[in-house]
Amino acid sequence: MCGAGLGLALMVALSGPALRAGEPARIESRVSEGRLLQFLAVGVRALAVGDAQRHLAVAFAAGRPQAACLLALNPRGDFATGEPIPLPLPEVGGLKGVTGEPVAVQFHPREPLLYLWRRRGAAAAKVEPFDHLDVFDVSNPQSIGVVTTACSGVAFQSELLPSALALDARARRLYLPNLQVLNSDGKTFATALGYLTLDAQGLPAVKRGGELALTLAPTGEASRRAAGFGSVAMGDRILLTVGWRGVLYWDTNNRLAAMNGFAFSELSRDDVMLTANERWIYTVTIGMGGLACIRHVNGYPTLLPESFGVAGGNFQSAPVLMGGRAPALAIAGKDQLTIVGLTPEGSFSREHQMFKIPWLPERAPLGYSARADRLYIPVEGWP
Repeated sequence: MCGAGLGLALMVALSGPALRAGEPARIESRVSEGRLLQFLAVGVRALAVGDAQRHLAVAFAAGRPQAACLLALNPRGDFATGEPIPLPLPEVGGLKGVTGEPVAVQFHPREPLLYLWRRRGAAAAKVEPFDHLDVFDVSNPQSIGVVTTACSGVAFQSELLPSALALDARARRLYLPNLQVLNSDGKTFATALGYLTLDAQGLPAVKRGGELALTLAPTGEASRRAAGFGSVAMGDRILLTVGWRGVLYWDTNNRLAAMNGFAFSELSRDDVMLTANERWIYTVTIGMGGLACIRHVNGYPTLLPESFGVAGGNFQSAPVLMGGRAPALAIAGKDQLTIVGLTPEGSFSREHQMFKIPWLPERAPLGYSARADRLYIPVEGWP
């Protein structure tokens, strides 16, 4: 059922070919009065919207001429300029041009900071040390620089994809993606959750002896999947992420039972992606059109899940919450974008709108600006 009340409008088509392999991003957008904004860029691996900074951060997959860049936004949420602002990733191991692969980006909600997570990739596979976290000062787009780097060592080397960073409500904890801890046999690794404590300026804090203020917690039997399938901080002590057949939550203040999970009986082991707000957890089924939502208090479910199905849906990316005058859930799939309406209370309104978008990649990340009520959609060509 189409959602006339969702306030949506696709952009007026521009003519133009797809980008060729090896070609830098051309930021061409389709201007609209609606809430959806497509832009042309190939190989986008991660997006982040900085409403305070008025920038969109874009990280590209390996092999692209640009590793990552910023796009300036005007107050309406349109691109202020078509020229990307490159992010100068530090070279590693003294190897010219070798920077690893950026896989996740996240803006600080107040400070002019951008956190970028990178994995080694093939070119830097044996480089030591390798800092996985770069913190950029983006206060002046003409002179963007790295403030600090951190997170070197085996705990950060899982290379799992997709990745995602998350900040708690006070921006005092930066939750890191796809971590691991050494098992007692000294040879194998177990998956783990973890976070860095941040200081008042938003930078990684250090302990008295100069050691990074890092907290790690093995997930144990609560099997966990890649952070990029959905990781959301609740308040200042709970992390919600994807677990075995459902949702895994980490209560960082609960020493006796820190890891807990709840499963949806109709789901198979590897089916779920999620997002959440302060009242609801939303899950979508990979490769299908199934959705579920459940009320929660501080991450703990309070009711049975409510299910909803979108005929013809092929969900392939983590869902993104849209607020504004018409709350909704946005989910991307190959050549397809689905917007599912939400009631003012947060449950499914049972109306949805599906768009066929040629050149939308299978695992395309989406970005949302609460300030401008805009959803940013990377495409790899115009029809």
